[in-house]
Amino acid sequence: MLHGGLAQAAGGFDQGRGLLAQYYNDGGFSDLKVSRIDPSINFHWGRRSPAPRKVERNGFAVRWSGQVVPHTSERYTFRIRADDGVCVWLNGRPVVERMYARGGAATNTFSADLIEGRRYDVRIDYCDRSGGAGVKLTWSAAGVRRQVIPAAQLFAAEPVPTPLPLEPSQAGVPTIQWTEVAPLPVPRSEHMGAVVNGKLYVFGGYVDLTFKPTRRSDVYNPVTNTWTRLADLPVGVTHAGTVADGTSIYFAGGYPETATFQTFATTAVWRYDVAANRFSSMPALPAARGGGALALLGRELHYFGGSDAARADSALHWALDLDDLAGGWVAKSPLLLARNHVGGVTVGDKVYAVGGQEGQNMDASFRPEVDVYDAATDTWSPAAPLPAPPRSHITNATFVWNGQILTFGGQTTGQNVITDVSCYDPTRNLWGTPFHLPAPRLSGVAGALADGRFIFCGGSSSAGLQSNVWIGQIM
Repeated sequence: MLHGGLAQAAGGFDQGRGLLAQYYNDGGFSDLKVSRIDPSINFHWGRRSPAPRKVERNGFAVRWSGQVVPHTSERYTFRIRADDGVCVWLNGRPVVERMYARGGAATNTFSADLIEGRRYDVRIDYCDRSGGAGVKLTWSAAGVRRQVIPAAQLFAAEPVPTPLPLEPSQAGVPTIQWTEVAPLPVPRSEHMGAVVNGKLYVFGGYVDLTFKPTRRSDVYNPVTNTWTRLADLPVGVTHAGTVADGTSIYFAGGYPETATFQTFATTAVWRYDVAANRFSSMPALPAARGGGALALLGRELHYFGGSDAARADSALHWALDLDDLAGGWVAKSPLLLARNHVGGVTVGDKVYAVGGQEGQNMDASFRPEVDVYDAATDTWSPAAPLPAPPRSHITNATFVWNGQILTFGGQTTGQNVITDVSCYDPTRNLWGTPFHLPAPRLSGVAGALADGRFIFCGGSSSAGLQSNVWIGQIM
């Protein structure tokens, strides 16, 4: 029996769109020409190119990757017919190894016991040698007639393109095309959120100008372009540090609701179980904080920065071992500069604190500093600062994509709201601003979808709370 991850949402199965398809102009999978989502693997190209004017008619290769989800628990038989070479891996195990075949189509079969609603990793490498070209993947089971595997049961792997350019003026630099999709059910800002399993989850925030935090939670499905309401937060909150690990979303600190308004710090820490749609409490922070950042380094949560209930900035930094909750939060080396409304992410074995501000409201001083935490030595060191302008209000709009840090929008000097989408390459210790949001926003939620597109929702502008949701595709 193969083991995979659950892919069943409340009320039914998630709907896929197909597998990530990467087309190469050589048989060694090095000269990548086209990346796209193929709804199924059912091609008979003959002597034609699979991507005219981009990929040659002969000697090309294709790699499909992602996950497959059965809707019944039983033994499945897979059949792959290819002309010429093909290799298949299921959940990391090679099941077909025929890459060097040539001279006409042939069929290979393999079987596996699969569990309803679970995701199983699948990868197919195909290579055309000469002559006709084609490949077809089907499955069958006692309760499933033989068929090409439907797109709804295939989920694309995240593509790994070359790093983003850091300067928009570079020759050949891609642009970003934004599409406005279904808006948030209610306008909101200073909310928390994360992308998990290809869906955008949002929690809390302000939904009106009373500035009493809401308990409302919602999830956006980009496949159906719809929002669904989730279980409410136990307490309405804004400004909480937020991070996800693929099955859970964690919240630490924040501005919690009162009967009529809010307070500016809390020790509360919550875990949201995505599959169960349920919140549970976790060990409290050592001291109340709001506006700090939360990052996940291995199996440790790291909370740093923010301010206390009197809105005094803090540089303190604590870590919680998720495999030893009884041990509680442990003090770590403090930030180099105390600040709030700071972004926090992990790249490799390092934690980054990005931007932020000293002070509050009209007295705020916006900061460009970026600090790097090395857990091995329990030390922070400075990295290249943000490009101008310095900014804050980016806590839930800063994330990692293909090894680079991206931060969307924010607030800067003069209380100005910006459109900048800035990108940091840790390998070069270099920042740039290659893209811009369609309109200025601060304190929105941003992330990367499973197919590599970016999503940004809500936030505030000079006109107030916003409900826009934009999806960006790099072109």
